[in-house]
Parts: sequence; C-alpha cells; structure tokens
Amino acid sequence: MAATGAVLLSAAAGAEACRCAPQSMSAYFERADAVLTARLRATHAEGDDVAWDIVPIGRPYKGTVPPRIVTAASTATCGIPGEIGAVYTLFASRRDQRDDTYRVDSCSGTRPLLGDGAGFVDVPPRFVAQQLNGLAGAAHLRAVAARHPDSGDPDNAVLVGLLDLEPLAHGGAVALHAAPEADSPVLARVTVIEAVETAELGYEFAAAVVYARIDGWYRLKLRDGRHAWLAPGQAGTFVPYAELPVRRLAHLTPEWAGFVWPEIGAGLPLRLLPAADGETPVTVHEARRLGGSLWFRVEVLESVCSGSPRRVRATGWVPAYGATGAPTVWYWSRGC
Repeated sequence: MAATGAVLLSAAAGAEACRCAPQSMSAYFERADAVLTARLRATHAEGDDVAWDIVPIGRPYKGTVPPRIVTAASTATCGIPGEIGAVYTLFASRRDQRDDTYRVDSCSGTRPLLGDGAGFVDVPPRFVAQQLNGLAGAAHLRAVAARHPDSGDPDNAVLVGLLDLEPLAHGGAVALHAAPEADSPVLARVTVIEAVETAELGYEFAAAVVYARIDGWYRLKLRDGRHAWLAPGQAGTFVPYAELPVRRLAHLTPEWAGFVWPEIGAGLPLRLLPAADGETPVTVHEARRLGGSLWFRVEVLESVCSGSPRRVRATGWVPAYGATGAPTVWYWSRGC
C-alpha cells in the first residue's frame, strides 16, 4: 500500500487520533492505485476493518474499479465513517499486491464528492471533477507517448497505413524480403492479398496493413505472423493512417479512453462514455502532428445510422493511438 503520511498519536500522549498533513490533489492521485467516484451502497464489519460495497459512477480516473475496498473501523486509525448513499471521491491503494483488497483512509485523499470537506487545498469543490479529468488525461497521454508507433522503426508492429498491392490485381506476384534491402533473402512470394495481414480500404477492397516505411520499403505481416518487406517498385498506392478516417463514416475504437481535448494535448479534457458496442461515431475533420504524436480533430456524435437528427456530443482533439499503441479512430468501410 502506498504511504499516506498519517501520524498516530500514542494513547500515553492522550486520546488516540489520526493526523495527516493536507496534500494537493495531484499528490493524492499520484500515490493511489485507483481513483474513482462511487456511491457507498453498504458497509460490513470485518474485525478491525469495515468493507465498503460501492457502485462506481463513470469510468475510473486511474486504474480499475477495485474488487474490494476496506477502511479502518476506527477514526483513530484513519478510518472513514462512511455514510450509506453518499458519493465519494476514492483514492484507493492496494495494501498487498498478492490480493485484490484496496484501502481508503482519511489520509489518502478520499472524501465526499459534495458538501463540507469536498475540496482540496489546491482545488475547490466545484472543480474537483474537472481537475481529476485533467490528471487522468495527463496520465493517459504519458502512456500514449510511451507506446506511440514510429513509422521509421524497422521493428514497429502497429499499423501506420494501408497499401494497395496493385500487381496482385492483375494476376502478378510480389516478393517479400527479410529486410528493406534488395539483396536480402526473399521470405515469401505472394500471389493473393489473403497471404498478408489486411484491412478494408473501401467496400470489399482489401489492402495490406503497413507497419513501417523505410527508404520506400513497406513492412507487412504474413499470415503466419512473420514480418517482411516489400520493395518500392512492387507497391501500389499507400494511404497513411492520418488520412484513412478523415471525412469518412468513422468511429472511435474501444482503444479510445474517452478523453476529448479542446486543443492538442492542452487544456482540461472532457471525458465521455463510449457507445455500448465500443464504436463511438465521429466526424473526423483533420489530422495533425505535435511532437511526433498524431492527433485527429473530431466531432463525437450521438449516432450516425439511426435516422435521428445529428447530435454532437463534443468537439475537440483525440490522440490517434491509445495506451496500448493501437489506433483509436477507424472507419466503417461498408457503411452503416
């Protein structure tokens, strides 16, 4: 469990009490393993602890929803006297990495979302949700930056575009090499598009997924899992990922973390819930790069295929890749 800075006064010095210096919201956020908003549904005594039965509200700001939360039974040992039905901002830490129990206490930053004591030393109550979104968004962008693909990396394994293997459409073949060099060994001679990893560029029009580009060579992936390189002279039209979803019937993928920024990586983001099927419809207006990272300017829509009036949920910028390195924006190649 992360340290909370609590100080217990001994009984010999007087009545036992839990004291801890107030911290900034960012300090509480950094120390916690899970940060979320939840309603307290019930409590259960467990020896010196009290287990909390919670109902999460929205997505966690950090980590995942803890399967089990406890607090000390006594306020003298920093326990929180939970009020059934109240909504709390929870900063929870795992007390033992070998089990799924998380602990909250009066020194962890946990407090009611509303009412007295809801604010922090650096954040008034009315801005708590906004600032938590900002902290969660900043943490997410750090994770995105760590996994953002580089099209010039010969070992990159994340999609950077699609390539039409034009010779195959005319009954020809292409040679795939072990390295982006003309004299490197040929790993395979491909005569059908199904021999490589593909995605639809248009309606029933499959194109090869490209993982890297070096000196005009394209890194593709064979169906047996091996990566191989296609020479420039054997390639057709290449469409970079930055162009694929722009002004098409597009959607956010399950890789999208729900954040929409007012500017590229700047300002306090909104955080939205995704569509139930994980494919949240968007209109993609443009793509830009900042510091090597690709972003899309989008309008997040309520729906696009229901026949109901067009309703925009939010507008702004989303990173093109998620925390695992997979694309956050794609398109429906066959329409609704």
